[in-house]
Amino acid sequence: MGGVTYVGGAAALALAALRGQNAPLFQRDSMYRVLVLGAGKIGALICGLLAESGSYKVQLGDIDGAAAEAVVRAHETRNILAFALDATDAAALARHLAEHPLDAVVSGLPYYCNLGVAAAARKARIHYFDLTEDVDVTRGVRTLAAGAGQAFVPQCGLAPGFISIAAAELITHFDALRAVKLRVGALPQHPNNVLKYSLTWSTEGLINEYGNPCQAVSDGRLLEVAPLEGLEEIEIDGTLYEAFNTSGGLGSLAETLVGSSAAERLLDPTQLIEQQRQIVDAQHVGAVRERLPVGHRAIGVLVHLHEEGVDSDGDRRARER
Repeated sequence: MGGVTYVGGAAALALAALRGQNAPLFQRDSMYRVLVLGAGKIGALICGLLAESGSYKVQLGDIDGAAAEAVVRAHETRNILAFALDATDAAALARHLAEHPLDAVVSGLPYYCNLGVAAAARKARIHYFDLTEDVDVTRGVRTLAAGAGQAFVPQCGLAPGFISIAAAELITHFDALRAVKLRVGALPQHPNNVLKYSLTWSTEGLINEYGNPCQAVSDGRLLEVAPLEGLEEIEIDGTLYEAFNTSGGLGSLAETLVGSSAAERLLDPTQLIEQQRQIVDAQHVGAVRERLPVGHRAIGVLVHLHEEGVDSDGDRRARER
């Protein structure tokens, strides 16, 4: 791994990748061996994508062995093997890692399971990835990664994860920024519940996002703000939604920018990187007008970047992308 031990969330990884500075995590000619933990919707998708690429031999572990076997049957590929494995049992997880050599483990488990998995990965000297939104868990992973010879890459989901990658890349296209606002929501094509929300991932993780402090950057300083605050309405394809602060969605983006030369170039002390905000349907808000269907979008990701400059005649101009 060339000394890489901790990648500070998806944003830092993206910044390096976009500049061609990252080396491959695996140095092998044969198929990579990966353990995916959790046979839920996200774990099933991850193992299917990896196995069907033809580059990975995947082990899918779940406390419910029958659930893992059902996923394997559904994907109809020989590149996935199912295992009944309780990842919260440290001895059982260590035994599995010893008996089944691996290159990496990907945790698709609820956030509170991840520190145990990361510790097992450290001991087994394999790479570690997770999707956690929990800030404290991510800090714990960073501590575990100190001095390791393998990669530890938490926060690899949509938010945190992709939304930070998109924002980090878009930021590089501006000479000056007034604000960066990130909004993300799982918006179903055919809503069928009160919030018009598609819960395809851990319910515990969603509740955790709504109950913990949120990171934001204001006046060039990294701050914590309250969850569920900053309520605003936003309209997408004729449908009215509301958005509010949630914890963990920025990943390490705020920390990365505050501590980098990019921050000095792109952000003056009065500029703001706002915390990630969760988008849900606004039907439960009083006196909301009649709305059109969501349409074809299954997931809406909005990254608003405001560029501010000075025209040759001195007039200030602002542009929103």
